[in-house]
Parts: sequence; C-alpha cells; structure tokens
Amino acid sequence: MSGASSRTARALSNNAIRIDAVFIKNFQFGAAFNKAIEEKQVAEQTALKASRDLDRIKIEAEQVRAQAQGEADARVMKAKAEAASFKVKSLEITENMIRMAAIEKWDGSLPYYTGGGSVPFLDTQKMGRGLETSPKPGGQGPKRQESHTSDE
Repeated sequence: MSGASSRTARALSNNAIRIDAVFIKNFQFGAAFNKAIEEKQVAEQTALKASRDLDRIKIEAEQVRAQAQGEADARVMKAKAEAASFKVKSLEITENMIRMAAIEKWDGSLPYYTGGGSVPFLDTQKMGRGLETSPKPGGQGPKRQESHTSDE
C-alpha cells in the first residue's frame, strides 16, 4: 500500500475497521504530468518513424545497388560476347579473304611499281607523265608538274 493508504488504514484500525485496498475514482493527473506522458508518446512515435524511415532508405539503397550491379553485369556480358564475336571473325579471316578485299577496293589503275622479286618493274610511261623536259632555273633538271586526273 501507498503512504496515504497506510495512514488511512492505521487511523481506521483503531476503530476496528480493516482496509485491504483503496480504489480512487475520477482521479485527474496534473497538466504537467499529462503533458510529460504525451511528450513521451510523441518521442516514441518519432523514434519509431525514424527507424522505419531508416529501414526504408536502406532497402531503397540496396535496390539501387542491385540495379547498378545488374547493369554492370549486363555490360560485362555484352563486352565478352562482342570479344568472342571478334575472335570468331578473326579466325574466319583467311589470306584469300584479304586478297578479295583488296581486289574489291581496287580502282582499276595499275601501280607505278610492281613485283616483289629482285628485279622490280617500273611503268616509265606513267612515271614520265607530267614531267617537263626543260631544266628549272638554276640547272636542277626536269621539274615535276602536278597531274590532276580523275583517278586521284
């Protein structure tokens, strides 16, 4: 029993009345006490909300991290596939394919120089085109004129 109940019980025990329990009805706490209880509840709710917000932020960050990892994995897979494709293509290229590509690019004009042996062949008619026979001033020999043809 509380202090007030004990004092009341002792006072009444002299009159042969025994008190086991005291019930108080319509009891009102003071405004300061009620405000303290309300502030405690608000603080607990705020802390709970902050905890839930933190959990939500962690989950969202994990989702962003997982999405970024997935995109990075996809880029790696694409790069590996492209590398494998290039490797297969490089294995398929043969000497004949290289020659064929050169033939397809050929514009039909013959080179000035042909042959890879010990005696090269020079096309003197093409090489002589555009040369003047008169010497340059100063006696330096023939001068080359620029030739503007459609195959250049």
